[in-house]
Amino acid sequence: MSQKMRVIALVDMDCFYCQVEEKLNPALQGKPVAVVQYNLWREGGIIAANYLAKEKGVTKGMWMHEAKDLCPEIQFARVAELRGRADLTKYREAGKQVANVLNSFTNLLERASVDEAYLDLTEAVKLELMKGISNIPLENLKTTHVVGCDTSDFISNIGNNEDTDGFCEDDLKLAIGGIIVEKIRAAVYERTGYRCSAGISHNKILAKLVCGLHKPNKQTILPQNAISQYFSELPLRKIKRLGGKFGKKVAEELGIQYVGELLKFSDKELSKKFDAKTGQWLYNIARGIDNEPVSPKLISKSISCCKRFPGKNALFKHKDVEHWMNELGLEVSERLEKDQEENSRKAKMITISFTQEINKNDVSNSKTCRLKSYDAKKIAEDALQVIIKNCKKLDGLYHVKYLGLSVGNFEDIKQKKDIKYFLARKNTQDMSKIESQNNESECDNS
Repeated sequence: MSQKMRVIALVDMDCFYCQVEEKLNPALQGKPVAVVQYNLWREGGIIAANYLAKEKGVTKGMWMHEAKDLCPEIQFARVAELRGRADLTKYREAGKQVANVLNSFTNLLERASVDEAYLDLTEAVKLELMKGISNIPLENLKTTHVVGCDTSDFISNIGNNEDTDGFCEDDLKLAIGGIIVEKIRAAVYERTGYRCSAGISHNKILAKLVCGLHKPNKQTILPQNAISQYFSELPLRKIKRLGGKFGKKVAEELGIQYVGELLKFSDKELSKKFDAKTGQWLYNIARGIDNEPVSPKLISKSISCCKRFPGKNALFKHKDVEHWMNELGLEVSERLEKDQEENSRKAKMITISFTQEINKNDVSNSKTCRLKSYDAKKIAEDALQVIIKNCKKLDGLYHVKYLGLSVGNFEDIKQKKDIKYFLARKNTQDMSKIESQNNESECDNS
């Protein structure tokens, strides 16, 4: 399918952790709020802040006293703890509520995180087009912005039917997609009480880029004919995959800062500088082309939990490593049991990860093996054996700064049961047929 035929949206919850806390404690509503996660050797660190707090300069990563200096009236909501670790259950459950609302509009839903999801609205837009829609009432896009022009001008151009290089038809699809997303966001608020923003364009990368341009509680459309101008001032690091070391390498190799500057290079030049696959990807990105599909994913492909032990909290003794592995095993076991009940699936593999400080350097390691049981004690024992076997001891001490468990490679239990039932039934039928034939033979011989 051509990129321009697709209509993709990214729905992103506004300051989601703060919204969850405000819903649980209405006294926080209308006030600057920050969600903090406590540390054993320092005060709480901020992991989320609402817009009223952000307006005063409060940001993620600050310590409580820093936020208090900037915003004396700020209210703090503490992340719950379970077994000495942050318990994010209430945020995950709230995220599931939102995902269920989104899923009621389309099955082509890909959850990117607890508070983000991509939706492929192409078929929904086609159904609307089949109704003969050509005029878009401005009131149907009341919280919608458009990159490169006013929303009213965008709608007016569609109405004038000035189809230049197919842009009018593409814009009509995006406008209809915008109306659908307005309805989706309204439904999310009506059914859950949570507000969200959205980006609408022809692919996932473009939708993601513009989703946050007009937060909170608004949405933004990026039309095809506005991409070039938008990219001319967009730093390379804003593009997925170009935010880290590779992005710096591209900037240095090509002597550029903005995405739009990639247009100066042909696909052959880019492939020569890097490799064929990367060169073609950069060539396409410069033109706003990305064919990555929305992969339906309502439930997570893995279940993970971890614990960091920075500074003075590092684990040195075997008994401490064993204690925390037991705690992680308990959490994984509980979440696996709940997942099996809700999603009728069973995990088959487990990855044990750990980080040690060796000669003043953090060294990370991970091992994947078969998950033998959902029993918490068995999970912890097996994981601990992996740690003991692979950890390096210095002077008899571990110096562990991170422990993590992640289970995945899920198998559909219902499908497996159906197959077993089919095979068992077929076997029974075959046995009955054999017995019947034997009986017939016996009758013939008499």
